[in-house]
Amino acid sequence: MEDIKSVACYITAGGKAKRMNGRLKAFIEIDGERIIDKNLRIYKALFSEIGIITNNADRFIDYKNNGINLISDKYKNIGPIAGIHTALASSSADYIFIAASDMPNVSKDLIEEMISIIDDYDAIIPIHNGNIEPLFAIYSSSILGKLESFIEKGNSYAIRVFLNELRIKYNEVQAKLLKDNPFQNINYESDL
Repeated sequence: MEDIKSVACYITAGGKAKRMNGRLKAFIEIDGERIIDKNLRIYKALFSEIGIITNNADRFIDYKNNGINLISDKYKNIGPIAGIHTALASSSADYIFIAASDMPNVSKDLIEEMISIIDDYDAIIPIHNGNIEPLFAIYSSSILGKLESFIEKGNSYAIRVFLNELRIKYNEVQAKLLKDNPFQNINYESDL
């Protein structure tokens, strides 16, 4: 990497949580601490710009008072791809690290590794055991126009379909970084 690229962090917390009976997943407590608070400690050590993408801004007002940007999606009811769009459209950073709000085992080391391999790719996406993690990934601000066109066409809102249009660096995650299951997310009460 020849020059230093700016990277901002945006957390997607806009889902309806239907599978959790409407329970706001970011506020689930594990070992006495909200998932979002635990993760923000890690993100604040890595990023100077942090935002939360949510359609429930009133629930996150305390975070806004602590310097976190609160943004709602421009495109409503189209799923997680709207969160990626919102992050890219809301920041002047060269890259956006995007993370779902329901991941209790976020790895600082993994994020640092991903940042270290930013080059001229459109996205850096972790891959492990053949699975990709597009909601724990880095996206270049240069894809914003392409993403808007994809959304406006309305043929699909699937992130995986959109990824076919990008130059992606799939980062094979080392076994040592998988030991705490950094990609685990909470979708159902049984996941707790």
